[in-house]
Amino acid sequence: MTNDELNEYIKHYLEEDKTHSAIMLTAPWGTGKSYYIQNKLMPFIDSDEEKRCIVVSLYGLKDLHEISKSIYLEIRAKAFAKKSEKLSTGKLIGKTIIKGIASFFNVDLSMKEEDLQKMYESIDLTGKLIILEDLERSNIDIIEIMGYVNNLVEQDGVKVLLVANEEEIIKEEKQKIESESEAVKNILDGYSKQKELPKLKEDAKDYLHIKEKTISDTINFVAPLSESIKQIMASFDCEYFDTLLQEKNSDIIKEIIGKIGNQQNINLRSFIFACQKTTDILNYGKEQRNIEFAKALLLSNVAFSIKFKSSDNVKWKNILYTEALTKFGCTFYCSYNYIFNQEIDIETIRQEEKDYLRSKKLQEEKNNQDQDFQVLSIFYYKTEIEIIEAVKRIRDRLKIANGISPTTFGELANYLIAVKPLIDCVNVIDECKQLILTQLQSCENDVRIHIAHHNGIELWEQSQKDEYSEFTKQMLDAINLGNAKQLEFDYTIDDLREFSNRLWDYRNKYSHQNPTIKLKADLLVELLKKCTAYDIHQVRLMLKTNYENPQGITDTTKEEIQDIRNAIEQLLNHNEFDSIQKWQIHWIVNDLNRILESIEG
Repeated sequence: MTNDELNEYIKHYLEEDKTHSAIMLTAPWGTGKSYYIQNKLMPFIDSDEEKRCIVVSLYGLKDLHEISKSIYLEIRAKAFAKKSEKLSTGKLIGKTIIKGIASFFNVDLSMKEEDLQKMYESIDLTGKLIILEDLERSNIDIIEIMGYVNNLVEQDGVKVLLVANEEEIIKEEKQKIESESEAVKNILDGYSKQKELPKLKEDAKDYLHIKEKTISDTINFVAPLSESIKQIMASFDCEYFDTLLQEKNSDIIKEIIGKIGNQQNINLRSFIFACQKTTDILNYGKEQRNIEFAKALLLSNVAFSIKFKSSDNVKWKNILYTEALTKFGCTFYCSYNYIFNQEIDIETIRQEEKDYLRSKKLQEEKNNQDQDFQVLSIFYYKTEIEIIEAVKRIRDRLKIANGISPTTFGELANYLIAVKPLIDCVNVIDECKQLILTQLQSCENDVRIHIAHHNGIELWEQSQKDEYSEFTKQMLDAINLGNAKQLEFDYTIDDLREFSNRLWDYRNKYSHQNPTIKLKADLLVELLKKCTAYDIHQVRLMLKTNYENPQGITDTTKEEIQDIRNAIEQLLNHNEFDSIQKWQIHWIVNDLNRILESIEG
């Protein structure tokens, strides 16, 4: 059923149905039910003169009175927007809602009819559709909710659309009874689409009986994914999205579906989140961005958001960029920094756009010129001998500086690991990996973005995936190690301030190692003796930056921190320090003690 057909069906139910029953719209979470209601159904049912849809979420509601209250307030809000509201003959009053509201606010229903007139004035449900969303996420017993809905539709003649993930309702209704008749199980199998049927929490017969009594039709909502993606992108009023959607023979929808389809949970909320973050980044600074960069940014954010948000036991905060990069595919640092830290840096966006376009150009040149890469990229068409010869030539080229561009190392590693179990060449492949790590130690920071952006093959064995994930970390570590050489500290006052800033910038953007540099206690002490209070503060910042994150701290590093702490502690008795300088030294000692305590757990 298309969206237009579904709209017509629901409108017919609202205007023509005489069964005194509700209807249900069901689909898994995140497949666009709410999006359809807000962006398709409501504009179709409502008009400029009359808002006929009353939408209420049952998410987290604890009792039936709260449902009545939510419906009442929603109706009052819509009525308040009108200039006037007159009672009409044959007005449909939701007595079930009135009773719920009265009970919630301790209103005495035995009072005279005229005293209840004000309450009745906003409960005219004639021609209105009450839409109750998130049925499965309510904290109210499902049997109670169905009884409440039955009163609305059967006794009050109200039109109700229930929106739910019915499979989740079935799962929730488990473990109450030990067994069920085959007839009931067969019925439930139909609802659960032949999936393994859990034992029921509540009496399944009661649920099925009241559902049969209350709901006339259950519609399985299947929104065309491509259409939903187009509508969502168009709703952002983003020139880059519009260009991608309007390009002749555009493949953006297929590519987005590919990113979504690679995940176990298709969730349009995550897609909307990715679109929002992408739009914010592209529009920041009001600079024109290359459309290819915009496309790559969107696809990366889509894959990252869906994969990250569907992961169990992962906190959104306090995750390092390298972890997001290797585990979740967050391939742009500007996205990571905005999503995790709510920070947008125009210089980072500019640099990553430049890096991406350069990487794309190099990739195109490589595809046109590099025969060895071509052999690996279509190894499934080649002979074992051809692949082995290509691997050996690649090994020999890796021994030469710039024999192979480091920007291709991410893809090269992917292919090498892919062919590893297929050919008798394991030692040569391992040698290639080691040569890659060696070369990366002399590479610039921007190479890491090229490691992330590659068009390798999907690895099919878990052992291959694990090997590639681990090797990606090793490649990033090698870049970190090479760049750490640029962070050498000469233990002078002149270098102190600049080095502290340099270390902070480096750690914030690139390093997941702890510590970033090895500091020597004796040289630090001699430096501190020459420092003003301000300079001592810079040393304190440097130490905190280098050691404060306990992740990756080894016993050797712990001993290093202890040695520094003990040596600096002796400066509390340094006669040439004034009270302010000694207080700064005291703060440093306290910081190091706190860091040591965090390491010990």
